[in-house]
Amino acid sequence: MGMRGTDFPVWVDGAAAPDARIALNLHDPALNAGAGLFETLLVLRGHAPLLERHLARLLASACALGFPSPPDAALLRAEANSVASCMPGGEGLLRVLLLQDDQRTRRALLTEALPSDRMAPVKTALAAAEFQGPRPMAAHKTLNNLQSRLAQMDGARRGLDEVLLCLPDGTLLEGTRSSIFMVKGGILHTPALSWPILPGITREVLLELARNEGIPCVEGRCSVQAFAEADEAFLSASVRGVRAVALWEGKAPDKIDGPVTRRLRAAYAAFLGPCRSGPSAGKSGAPAGGTLR
Repeated sequence: MGMRGTDFPVWVDGAAAPDARIALNLHDPALNAGAGLFETLLVLRGHAPLLERHLARLLASACALGFPSPPDAALLRAEANSVASCMPGGEGLLRVLLLQDDQRTRRALLTEALPSDRMAPVKTALAAAEFQGPRPMAAHKTLNNLQSRLAQMDGARRGLDEVLLCLPDGTLLEGTRSSIFMVKGGILHTPALSWPILPGITREVLLELARNEGIPCVEGRCSVQAFAEADEAFLSASVRGVRAVALWEGKAPDKIDGPVTRRLRAAYAAFLGPCRSGPSAGKSGAPAGGTLR
């Protein structure tokens, strides 16, 4: 695996890459146009509990975007399981990438420690106006995500953990690396997939869990105003999990961690199984950029 001490393993095209390097032609789409896809998965106890869902989304996007000869699910599954089983302590995050290189699709698997803010409350606000706008590729996790990365970095400079994206009419969409939920009158609301958002894996699981728990769910339009007036609000992401909104546009909500949020966070934790280091106790922070859903 190319591991050294507590290093996290990296694979490129089926072989260990101890220096985490990959050779790409400067003329190829991966570098010229961000023609790449990625998934970021949570690893616990040496395996990724939501691997199948992530791979299905990844390969569906590869097909929709015309990636040449993408690897099949069985190959990616085997490599992901091998890498996950060798992660220090059996937990962390695993990023699976597909890259367009000339007339082929290359694959890479990178691993890192869990972020320190996993399951922690979140301070959020709208992204700055210059980072809002049309999102024709929102349904796919492409490497062409500089706009979201810059928006998140700008938010971090403002003391925020995440920033949210919206349309000019005030329709709230999602965060740069999270899906949004709000609760009003005991009903769980989240933007419908008909809006330009990523079909989040954690979003999908939480809706299933909510319905199993008897919590009414509505997938539709969520407005900035409704989010501000919600009884509860939280964000979800594959690695960071369920994070209650502790501050919205500089103001604390009436319920920072309300009963529906707590109930769903507990259901999600039970669905995933035990984490060795526990919620919000990762080894080191993950990079600021990237969408982890």
